[in-house]
Parts: sequence; structure tokens; C-alpha cells
Amino acid sequence: MEKTMFLNKNWDIGLDENHNLAWTSGKYAVAQNVACACRAFTEDMYFNQEDGIPHFYTDISNSRQINPALLAYYMEREALKFPEVRSAKLGSLSFEDRVLHGDLQLILETGEAINVSI
Repeated sequence: MEKTMFLNKNWDIGLDENHNLAWTSGKYAVAQNVACACRAFTEDMYFNQEDGIPHFYTDISNSRQINPALLAYYMEREALKFPEVRSAKLGSLSFEDRVLHGDLQLILETGEAINVSI
């Protein structure tokens, strides 16, 4: 991955010190793109309708209905779509105030391990 747009803490497009669009690369870009992919549901992305987590198979609207193993499978599958990612494993998963939080541990093709907060 050459580079990708840098997203700020609010997941909005960021600007650099010259007020131009900010870009990022390397492991930060991989982590950011994996997090975006794991936060998207199928049919959410205009140009990639089939990418993302299938919402109707993984109903996260009610914490009693969440199947953690199924959600882990879908998130790990999304992470592995990136050629820089050798392996992915969902570590922790929590559901608070209708917001899902998790940590995805990635091993990159370089052998470097990174943690992605979702």
C-alpha cells in the first residue's frame, strides 16, 4: 500500500501543516484501512458493495444476539483482504451503549505485529 488519506481522531479527513489533504503510509495506513474495513457493513460502501461485515448475519443491534465467533470470523476475513496482512486474530470484544469495541492483532508480511482498535 503506497499511501492512504490520513483520518483524524473523529475519522474525518485530516489536513497537514500546509492545510493540504494529509496522507499516511506504512503500518499506520494498514491499521487505519483494516479498521475502516471492519467498521463497514456490506452495501455501505458505494464502490465496494460486497466488502464489509454482513449486518444481517451478524446482528449487533442487541448485545444478547451477538455471536462473537462469527463476528471474529468476518473481521479477520476483512483484514486478510489486505495484501500487507499475513494473519489476523480478534483479541478482545466488548459491547457498551450499543457501540462495539474490539482489538484486532495483525501480523504483517514484514513479520511486524500491530494492534488495531475497532
